[in-house]
Amino acid sequence: MFSLKTADRWSCGYSFSMQIDFCIWVLESDGLHVSPFDLHQDGDGKLRARGLDAVSWRSWVKNIVSLEQETRIAELQGRDADEFFFKFTHPSSVWQGEPAIEDLLTELWLRYLSVSGLREEHANFTKSLNGLEEANVLGKVWRDLKPYHKRISGIHIYLVDYSWAVQDILPPTSAIQGVGIDFNASTFRTTMLRAAERLTTASASQ
Repeated sequence: MFSLKTADRWSCGYSFSMQIDFCIWVLESDGLHVSPFDLHQDGDGKLRARGLDAVSWRSWVKNIVSLEQETRIAELQGRDADEFFFKFTHPSSVWQGEPAIEDLLTELWLRYLSVSGLREEHANFTKSLNGLEEANVLGKVWRDLKPYHKRISGIHIYLVDYSWAVQDILPPTSAIQGVGIDFNASTFRTTMLRAAERLTTASASQ
């Protein structure tokens, strides 16, 4: 995880969130397609059989991202984030809808935990960099994002282990990025700038 902030609390960062990656893994497991995460093969369809669709999946993801944001803001402000701990570690508890779907999500979460470590490792594009190289990459991205400081209130990218490098934005400040096959420092920079521009456009249209 990386996060930088200015004196006026404008911040940018990225992280691998097991909870958000779980949402993507759920799509792949079930086979549900939700743009732009619609390039994987069909799955077992068990969640769709219980009523999961694109609208309810997106609502669930937005709830989890909102919880992530609240936790991150609390940490940046030096506040206690323990109040978010249970929901953070049980993403099915954020589900609002058909109880049968929540029950299956709870079961799937236990299965996901067995592969989460490998998925996080694959999404960690800085693992081949030393500390100085990583600092240089992040410093360049920070400088590149300066023109956006007055256009959006911040930006945070959630990296997920999806086999295609697709991006979804969740205004006002978040985006989910599939790392694809060969995600690296160069594509990370492009990802951050693309997300910043898309979030700026979305903000201006509201």
